[in-house]
Formats: sequence, C-alpha cells, structure tokens
Amino acid sequence: MLPLASSCVTGTLSRERSQLAPAAGALDGLVPGEADLDACLAALGAPLIVREDRDQQVLLWGWRELRGWSLRASISLVRGANTNFSFANDQDDLQAVMGVFDGDWRLILVRRGRLADLQQRWLPRVPGTPVRRES
Repeated sequence: MLPLASSCVTGTLSRERSQLAPAAGALDGLVPGEADLDACLAALGAPLIVREDRDQQVLLWGWRELRGWSLRASISLVRGANTNFSFANDQDDLQAVMGVFDGDWRLILVRRGRLADLQQRWLPRVPGTPVRRES
C-alpha cells in the first residue's frame, strides 16, 4: 500500500447576471396590433439590437444568467506521481424578447427565446428582406 502524500478537493458554485429579465407579466400587455414602441420600451427598457429593414423594424432585448458548479480533486500518490480530476457543469443562456414593428412603430410580432435562435430564425440575412411574419 502506498501512503498518500497530500490531496485536495475543491468545489465552486457560481452565478452571474447581465441585464435584467423582464418583470413577471411585463410581456402580457405587449399585444401585437395594440402595443406600440412606447409600450415596449416602458415594459422592457432599452433594446440590445435594433435592425431596420424596409418598412419593418426589429428590436431585441436580452439578458443573461450564467450559473454552474465545478469540482476539482488533486491527489499526490508518491513523489512525482500526481493525479487530477475536474468536472464543471456551466449553463450559459442569453435569453431575449424580439419585437417586430411596422412603419408606424406598431408591434406586429413578439417572440421570446434564446437570442441566438431568434436572430437565426427571424432576422433577415440580406438587408432589405422583410422579416417573416409567420410563427
């Protein structure tokens, strides 16, 4: 049997927030065809992304919550022989709300999801191409 020279086990919990998620119920009053830009700004604050294409404007509001934990173990078995183990479980989501407005700044579409998904699915890839209105 080999004696253990030294060992160490450490753990970390982490949480980081950027921007603030909309308050509970903030999206309830943002009804397409009824809400306008002022109502959206009052409910959601300043947008992260603004994009204008022809007669439509797309605004995206986003927030991030990074949370996770990690565990690391280091064991020194004999002089010159070490072993290490580490594991991390981080979850990083940039969540967003997207509003599409007509030329009069009336809300015509609202969606919520991951920012990357909303950008990929809804933002036009070619300037001047209207945003899709179907869900």
